[in-house]
Amino acid sequence: MKNETALTLEGLIGKHYKEFFDFRGRYIWLIGGREAKKTKNTALKFAIRLCSCRTSNLLCVRNVLRDNRDSTYKEMKWALQKLGRLREWVCYGDGPNGSMEMHNKLTGQKILFRGMRGEQAQRIKGIQTDVGFVNMVWIEEAFELDSKADFDFVDGSIRGGRDGLYNPETGEVEGDDPEPEMYIQIICTLNPVSEASWIKTDVFDKPQRKGQTLLLRMNYLMNEFISPESKARYEVMSVDDPERYKVDGLGMWGSLLTSVFNSKKLGERLRGCPAPVAVGEFVYDIEMLPEDRYIVRDYKFTEYDGGFISIYERPEPGAPYIIGADTAGTGSDYFAAQVLNNVTGNQAAVLHIQQMDVDEFAKQLAFLGWHYNEALLAPEVNFGSNYVTAVLRRMNYHHLFVQPMENRYDGQTNPQYGFLTTASSRPRIIDQGVERVREGCEWLNDPKTIKELLTFARNKKGRIEAAPGAHDDLVMSLLIALDLRAKQTHKRRSAAGGGTADDDTGDDNDFETIERLDMRPSLFESPGMRKLLRSMSREEQKRYYNLHSARRVGVEADIRGGMRKKKGNLF
Repeated sequence: MKNETALTLEGLIGKHYKEFFDFRGRYIWLIGGREAKKTKNTALKFAIRLCSCRTSNLLCVRNVLRDNRDSTYKEMKWALQKLGRLREWVCYGDGPNGSMEMHNKLTGQKILFRGMRGEQAQRIKGIQTDVGFVNMVWIEEAFELDSKADFDFVDGSIRGGRDGLYNPETGEVEGDDPEPEMYIQIICTLNPVSEASWIKTDVFDKPQRKGQTLLLRMNYLMNEFISPESKARYEVMSVDDPERYKVDGLGMWGSLLTSVFNSKKLGERLRGCPAPVAVGEFVYDIEMLPEDRYIVRDYKFTEYDGGFISIYERPEPGAPYIIGADTAGTGSDYFAAQVLNNVTGNQAAVLHIQQMDVDEFAKQLAFLGWHYNEALLAPEVNFGSNYVTAVLRRMNYHHLFVQPMENRYDGQTNPQYGFLTTASSRPRIIDQGVERVREGCEWLNDPKTIKELLTFARNKKGRIEAAPGAHDDLVMSLLIALDLRAKQTHKRRSAAGGGTADDDTGDDNDFETIERLDMRPSLFESPGMRKLLRSMSREEQKRYYNLHSARRVGVEADIRGGMRKKKGNLF
């Protein structure tokens, strides 16, 4: 008689994963190195639950839909085959244009595959099946999700269960005769490729509700099925490439991407960053006039824990400052702004917040600029987003960066408010930033900025961008601010007269042209502004003046004068 080996869980999965299989809470975060059995055991757990409960359905999610084909789709087929149940399933997705769905011929259960990009994400919202409920979710390579908001979107779309049979707060099944496998569980698997990832800061670094979340870390040393060749490869890697071994081998937080900025100097500065001298935001009293202009009656910086503006240097009297700003686009981007002292080059303040109305961001920028001696301010205006500069002009903020832009229809040059990042300007400002960091990082004070710089690297196609799961809003606003340094004076203004000490930034002819047009010289005090004026024709200078003139609304000049009297020292 032929001997048959009984199918046991330990025989399938080996050791170290008992807690993973036993846990019934809502969330499991499974991180680790390669060949740590993460995906195999996740697929097996879902396959076992599908076979045990005829009303359970599974949703597999990746940032890009097609990436499921070579990961979650193949792994689920493998797991069902391992259990001897694959023959019950019809698999749509073996071809290049397959729909990537798996249907159980006997029960009607489904395994669905979705992506988070574009319209695909909407197919997740409130997802339902003909039979039973979607009560299981697998988010593979979860570090690819842009932010916790994307995770929360998936989490909020899952309502799998019957009223009275499960508790959505605990993920546990309740009732007189509950189906034992009808509980909600979301399993996120990933390699911890970036220490700056939101998963570390928003999940692993924060306390979790007991019984709701299981955080697990695995590595190749816990895989008894690993081949001797693979094990030897990791031993060599530990010597030749310690950083990769840290992530791929041991499953520790790190980065497999080499930052384009000097990682060693940034790492040293990160350990020595000072605490901010103040944290908070600007509160204000504003009235909108009928002509779509604002009267700012009062504003002040209010300190509180958790504020989105961090002050590292209080404004020095007479010192020129510059501000680069990055407006959040769609998705999970952040609003960000960087303030630099243009005499020392030091990082003076940082604004960083994810959820905010665009007009509120513009107002905070205006107050930040006025607070720092009416800093030269340059918001990024890519993707046709000029609303920030429009609000700033309504607030009578005059010291906006302007660059000449050629009209593609008539070839004429017109002034463009804000900073336009183009295919030519982006590499230039990145190269400038690389050089500035290489020279030294003592001028950087903000840890979040440094962490973003550390994850700014070349992707597989050679484009320089934030690593998967990381952001670049602080980086881009900083690069814009660094580019402004050459367009703003480097001299402190003298106490009397409002000029600069040893001012050698322009010639007298510039001011003569301005005065003949009855312009206010304070609007054009930087060398960059003077250079722009010299490039304009007489007609263009007049048009530029009309855009800036404070006389267009009679009360505006008095408003600015009144604000200067009220400002004082806000700290």
